[in-house]
Amino acid sequence: MHHGENFDEAVAARSEVAKTQEPSEAVLNILNDEKAQKDGESEFWVFVAALKEFYEEFKRLPVAGVLPDMISKSEFYI
Repeated sequence: MHHGENFDEAVAARSEVAKTQEPSEAVLNILNDEKAQKDGESEFWVFVAALKEFYEEFKRLPVAGVLPDMISKSEFYI
């Protein structure tokens, strides 16, 4: 079984994966919601608070939210 194509494609796409886009208005609305607190009312809002802190420090989201498609063959999974 030869997986070289997948590794070659991953290496070629690594710079695209590293890029992040500006968050959408909907994401910014969630990040700026007053419920986004470290002692938030639910785990969701605690996670949002952590994401907001990351965004404020690094001026980007930690991941782009998309991954480039990889070459694959069904026989590798059967």
